[in-house]
Amino acid sequence: MGLSLAVMLCMHGGAYADPPPKLSPAKVDKKAQAKIRAQAKQSLCPKGLSWLNGTWRFVGLSRVFQFRNVLSFKGSQYTEKLEGGPPHRREQGVLRGHYGCVDTKRILMRIDKAEPESLFGNRTGDDYPCDIRGPFKRSGAEQFILICYVEWDLRSFKGLDLEFERVAVPPITPGARTGSP
Repeated sequence: MGLSLAVMLCMHGGAYADPPPKLSPAKVDKKAQAKIRAQAKQSLCPKGLSWLNGTWRFVGLSRVFQFRNVLSFKGSQYTEKLEGGPPHRREQGVLRGHYGCVDTKRILMRIDKAEPESLFGNRTGDDYPCDIRGPFKRSGAEQFILICYVEWDLRSFKGLDLEFERVAVPPITPGARTGSP
């Protein structure tokens, strides 16, 4: 009779061995992290990016079941409403924060308040750099892409790609009811 897979793994150190170095997370480059944070404090866009103002919805692909993300910007402030996950582990909440422009292609997102704490791994006080691409039009809709390095691993393949599309706001018609009494 052969040995069970679990026994074989234990004998060879496979079950409890450290992952090979290429799969281990990269160490955060503290000098690069400090430089990005300092540049963001001296923001090239203290009032935010004007083209980013408004509401955007996530239109990219996600591994999270029924993932939805609505991101609203006003100046350098943002509100992000997130929800998704299987019914037994569904998450839903809001992140509020601000951003600073590090340079013309990178911003630093800072979470001022996560409700609830650890929503999709986000906590109050977290910050991370994002490369920003846009705005551009695709299929007639204005879009942009954020490539965020939430673990501060700035290798390009480690970025989390988030594609957003502007949410059209209907014009206000004079004399129309607003829904309030």
